[in-house]
This record gives sequence, structure tokens and C-alpha cells, in this order.
Amino acid sequence: MHKHLGEIPGTKNVQGIDSLVLINHEHALSKQLILRAFESVPEHKVPVDVTFFVLEGQGGKSVQAQNDTFFLLNIKTPSFKVDS
Repeated sequence: MHKHLGEIPGTKNVQGIDSLVLINHEHALSKQLILRAFESVPEHKVPVDVTFFVLEGQGGKSVQAQNDTFFLLNIKTPSFKVDS
């Protein structure tokens, strides 16, 4: 099934960051994270591999929005499957 990003309901992740669940599979979890100006993902550890891709905006050396909205793709493998 294909959906437009505007059709995916937004939620807050466990760190309180706005997110859209794009892929929720037993082997991968992919979310679009939306950080507003000066929001950041707090440092934390997870027992999976994590990759971030910047989609729009500028961040610092850590995952933190600078002066504007910051969109990034967060991929975790193997997955923490999110309950629907």
C-alpha cells in the first residue's frame, strides 16, 4: 500500500519528538522525525543499529535543529516493532 506523507498520522515518539512511522516491519523501523527550532533528540542508547538521513534543514554535530524545522529519516535495524 502506498501513502502520501500527509496521510500518515503523526505521533510523539518516546523522547517527545513529532514523528511519522513510515515502515514498521519485524526487521526494520523507519520514521520521519520532525524537530522544531532548537529541539534535539536526547542522547540515549538502543540495542539496534541506527542511521539518520537529513531530509531538510540544518542540524549540529548531534541530532538537533538549529534555527528552523529539521526533518530527518531515522532507520533502526533490526527493528523495535511499534504497536499499531
